[in-house]
Amino acid sequence: MKYHDDIVWLFEEINSPKFAEFSEEFCQKVDNVKKSFFFFDRDSLNLLTLNNSMNEEEFQKMEIIIDENLKEGKLLITIAGTSSDEGLGEIAGIPLSFENMLSILKLEWIEPFSKIIHNFARWLLYEQGFKLYISSDCFKKFRTSGQYSERFIKDTLPSFNSKKLRPEIVQMIIDKLDAKRYLEVGVHSFETFNKIVCDEKVAVDPLPRYDNYKNRDNESVVEKTSDLFFNDEDIEKFDVIFLDGFHEANQLKRDIDSSLKNLSDEGIIVCHDCNPSGYLQQAFPPKTNGDCWRAFTAIVEKRKDLEAFVVNCDHGIGIIRRKKNSHKEIQYSISDISFIEFETNKREILKLCKYSEFNDWIDKL
Repeated sequence: MKYHDDIVWLFEEINSPKFAEFSEEFCQKVDNVKKSFFFFDRDSLNLLTLNNSMNEEEFQKMEIIIDENLKEGKLLITIAGTSSDEGLGEIAGIPLSFENMLSILKLEWIEPFSKIIHNFARWLLYEQGFKLYISSDCFKKFRTSGQYSERFIKDTLPSFNSKKLRPEIVQMIIDKLDAKRYLEVGVHSFETFNKIVCDEKVAVDPLPRYDNYKNRDNESVVEKTSDLFFNDEDIEKFDVIFLDGFHEANQLKRDIDSSLKNLSDEGIIVCHDCNPSGYLQQAFPPKTNGDCWRAFTAIVEKRKDLEAFVVNCDHGIGIIRRKKNSHKEIQYSISDISFIEFETNKREILKLCKYSEFNDWIDKL
């Protein structure tokens, strides 16, 4: 069986120069992993211990642990090599290092390496915190791979095969509310806007790409920033507003606040990019998802006059609706919690719900 591309991606990404961009503490962690030797339990094939020889005292303690485990037959020290022309030969009495695991990956995939290296990758991602730093594509490949797919699918990452749900969710809301006026902020290439059916549609974007735009009589495009657009005091209220503009927390907060002022009483606001899939996806706003999650987190936590939650699909689709008999404006600021805290508790922080749960919610409107 050919090696798993998902694990190769993970190892090569960790081995890439981009990790030098992160904190000194994390770079030290990466460096230690690359210099360490890893020992695996003979029966379970789980990572048992490692030796990174950080100092003489720790090294001596590690030698004792290794020696005791060898005597008890708990360490996997003999693994048959591959029959590949590039073969490794027989590995006998040699613990695995990061580098030779990477070498093994590039040969033909053989047992028991499959489970060993999957276990090692899981340890890196979850116990060493690498999940916060690798790219979404890499993590997607790992979390949906073979043996461990059930565990990772239950994670709080947004599903990656659900881009089509973005216009579908917006359209479901329009249909349920019998909405007459629709506003989309940040249309880019009109991918979502073109699919929406509503009596009147308005697109706002300072630099829209018209290549795929199909202009209809009930549509208008305003080439302005959202700030300039919302400054117009003569705006007629909208029933549904979709915010997918500049991916930066303060900007999204302004867009949400402005939208609430220009939203019909029963109207709903939909926000994109509320659930970034990893550290890199939100670290450099407005690139990729940006830090929109900070604005939406503040809405959930502080705007008790609003019903707010995130549908866990397509980078996180946020839903905002006024609660009944609650029109008082509440002052608030964007969230200042760390991304690690957010990542650890995002299910509660964002009130994440499955797409099926959103269907139940919309049915009850």
